Amino acid sequence: MKKLILGMGLLAATTTMAQEGYNDYSLSAGLGVVTTRSIYKTKDKHEVLPLIPVNFRYNDFYINGAETELGYQLFSEDGMTLSLIGKFHLGYDSDDLKREYRAMDDRDYDFHVGLKSTYTYDNLEFVSFFTQDVSGESDGKTLGVEGKANFHLIPDKVIFTPAVGMTYMDSSFVDYFYGVKGSEADKIGSINGEYRGAGSMVYHLKGNLSYIYDESLTFTWINGMNFYDSKIERSPIVDKDWGYYTGGSFIYKFK
Repeated sequence: MKKLILGMGLLAATTTMAQEGYNDYSLSAGLGVVTTRSIYKTKDKHEVLPLIPVNFRYNDFYINGAETELGYQLFSEDGMTLSLIGKFHLGYDSDDLKREYRAMDDRDYDFHVGLKSTYTYDNLEFVSFFTQDVSGESDGKTLGVEGKANFHLIPDKVIFTPAVGMTYMDSSFVDYFYGVKGSEADKIGSINGEYRGAGSMVYHLKGNLSYIYDESLTFTWINGMNFYDSKIERSPIVDKDWGYYTGGSFIYKFK
């Protein structure tokens, strides 16, 4: 099942160590697995998914595979950076929903462009972003903030990275990924009419632990929870107002 990430940064801390210290060019790739608990009414409550994070940077251009994001750094000074970004939000395949909801159309993806600012001070990092869909799929917008810290529990070996954030999704975004069209409701007896969501919030809580084996190889244990407001919880295809993920990944830094 394709997962809707919504800026939750599944491997944000995993990629941090792989990207530190780049000059003009850096490349890292990894392999791992994650168990997720979806908020949708899926036939399987939990799902195990492979992770293949690939991260690349050349001068001011970068690709962050773990966060399905690419970007170009426009400005960097005194710990503050401003980047132009493009970001995929992955949706769901209706075949993965419970049988009574399989008449739903697939919500494959949308693609956003926008701006992201990052401010780094000592071991703290603060991120804010605004994006707009340009694929014509959702026509939605997102606005979010996140703060995280890197605690070196064992210098140069073990790093704990907690993070907290929130993302606002406008009504078009919510309609696409969580709504039910009238034509879909007509085919599903258990849904009484269409469901159109309003602008909604999702809150993120993360805690990642990284072990640096050497300059090239890092292992990260990733954990996170997402909490959705009542406007999303009321959707007929949503089971609960929270979801979580946990897993691990190896990252190899080529340069």
